[in-house]
Amino acid sequence: VPPAFATILQSMKPGQVTEPVRGPSGFQIVQLEEVRQPQHEKVTQYRAQDILVATSDTVSAEAARAKAEALRARIVAGADFAVVAKEASDNAQTRASGGDMGWFQADALGTAVGAQVKQLADGELSPVFQSDAGFQLIKRTGVREQDVTEENRRNQAREIIGQRKAEESFERF
Repeated sequence: VPPAFATILQSMKPGQVTEPVRGPSGFQIVQLEEVRQPQHEKVTQYRAQDILVATSDTVSAEAARAKAEALRARIVAGADFAVVAKEASDNAQTRASGGDMGWFQADALGTAVGAQVKQLADGELSPVFQSDAGFQLIKRTGVREQDVTEENRRNQAREIIGQRKAEESFERF
């Protein structure tokens, strides 16, 4: 919408018609059909800590599960989750922070992690479960509803700009 019309439209109500307005291509009459209310998009985000025991060519699934069960037993017996995560987790991204995964949407880290974190209450420790990376323990530390409307708008704008630049490059080629 040209800026000249945008300022006029802000003061109008649905159904109103303007007097003739000089625009970039001549005189125009504008009628406001409807006003859409902004849609707020909310998502549930979780905060959790994790311990990963990775499987590999040298670590079998049975050995990884046994190690994860032993780590869980230490935590249940009273060991601090963060200390155990720093000592034993194979997750290089979260190990230094005591397993803290930050805020994330349930299935952003895989369906196995998402299923576990949804079932837990805050402060509760999951059983050992298998994920794509190996065997994991999760301790949920929080849940919140987050408004992601502005983030989604920015992502859409980035995508549109990227598509335009790609089209311009293609045309130049």
